[in-house]
Amino acid sequence: MVQFQGMIAEYERAQILERSRRGKRHRAKAGEVSVLCGAPYGYRYIRKTNDAPARHEVDAAEAEVVRLVFEKYMVDGLSIGALARLLNERGLATRRRVTRWERSVVWGMLRNPAGKGTACFGKTQVAPRQKVTKPFRLSGRASFSEKTSQHERPRGEWIEVPVPAIVTQLRHATAHSDRRSSW
Repeated sequence: MVQFQGMIAEYERAQILERSRRGKRHRAKAGEVSVLCGAPYGYRYIRKTNDAPARHEVDAAEAEVVRLVFEKYMVDGLSIGALARLLNERGLATRRRVTRWERSVVWGMLRNPAGKGTACFGKTQVAPRQKVTKPFRLSGRASFSEKTSQHERPRGEWIEVPVPAIVTQLRHATAHSDRRSSW
């Protein structure tokens, strides 16, 4: 009897996951911000109210940092490491209000299409881990039970959700394509 109940519970769990996935995808296609996992740096998530849907609002202080990063990257030609050092030297706070910027955070800021006014849903998918290398194992980040990882989906599968722009689309497109070889 317990095994039978377990089988039904597993089936119902899979059904709930699939329905949730379809519902989020439908709401993303309708342009709802509420399906996104969180507001990226430069934005603040405003919850849904009775009068208005959920939305992203530009955070003025963080938006200035985003503009500075794009300006220094595009005009001055600074590398991602140099940008992280510059932000650290200036003592600018990160989202978590610490003053230690990492290169990966700056790289993510430059790549994120939300800066140009288009947040994306469904950018990644869970897939089996390709290979657990020795350096990855020794870093302590991998456990032997970890058999899956996040992989980026092809750009054509992303669902775009409009948000207010922080930088111009031309500047964002140039930052994303022209200097990509330096990453």
